[in-house]
Amino acid sequence: MPPGLSTFLNAPDIPDIPLSFMTRKCPPAVPAGSSPVACHPLAVGDTLLVVVAQLGGGSWVWRRSGGPGSPFVRHQSLGSGHLRRPHAVAAAHLGGHLYLGVADSSKGGTSTVFRWASGGFYPHQTLRPWRRDTHLEFLELGGRAALVVCSTARRPLVYRWSGSGFVPHTDIPHVPDVYAAKHFRAAGGVFLCLTRFLGDAKVVMRWEGSMFREVQQVPARGSLVFQPLVLAGHRYVLLGNDFAPSRVFRLGATGRLEPAQDLPAPTPRAFVPVTAGHRHFLLATSFKGATQIYAHVTEDVGT
Repeated sequence: MPPGLSTFLNAPDIPDIPLSFMTRKCPPAVPAGSSPVACHPLAVGDTLLVVVAQLGGGSWVWRRSGGPGSPFVRHQSLGSGHLRRPHAVAAAHLGGHLYLGVADSSKGGTSTVFRWASGGFYPHQTLRPWRRDTHLEFLELGGRAALVVCSTARRPLVYRWSGSGFVPHTDIPHVPDVYAAKHFRAAGGVFLCLTRFLGDAKVVMRWEGSMFREVQQVPARGSLVFQPLVLAGHRYVLLGNDFAPSRVFRLGATGRLEPAQDLPAPTPRAFVPVTAGHRHFLLATSFKGATQIYAHVTEDVGT
């Protein structure tokens, strides 16, 4: 097979790639809530759940009432009395059980880990209080489950799983006010992409056995998204900028991110890989504009 160069192109600009994304009439999925801030789908057995965290009216777990196309019905109120200002949601399977973590950004709030039992999510552990947490990330470090919690009030904190709960292990130095953390595994290591909205650089760190150490800083301008993902078998890290073109990076042979392409995605808030048949797409949601769809293509650069 000749060598190729992978890149992202705006899908509507490619005439020979027919799009299969179209609007269709279907029953409402999840009714609009009051200021939703996170929407997280979960499969529990044969049941599809959607966790909707919102600022007003409480947070809820919704359950699809039937097969594909069926409407969602309210299944459970989430964290009544535990969550004041939820900001992010993440889930993980640990020790044969499903856990759900919710970061609480209220000054007087406490981030909480819930456990699925008896057909619902129930509080299992409260994390550090009074920290205005903005994001949490489940991952594995040295063969053990771990949790990274980001906060506007202090440095990110790494928890290690003890078998029954998360125990504080260490913080991540020199990076206060981290908005979010996303991890990926490559070249036998665990890397962490840290996003700070303020400042002109985002940080990439690598786990070194007992703590994270900085690998490099990546220039950024108003970024809330620094997201690793895999699309069409390729590892990418995407940096979404509000005040400059977003950028696509690859992991180089030296273990550092190398710029591969600029992406004209305005004010992005998330990047989602989608595969449809033999085609691969990237969806970029926007804070101020329409969601952009990019097609992943491989250009033949062989001779």
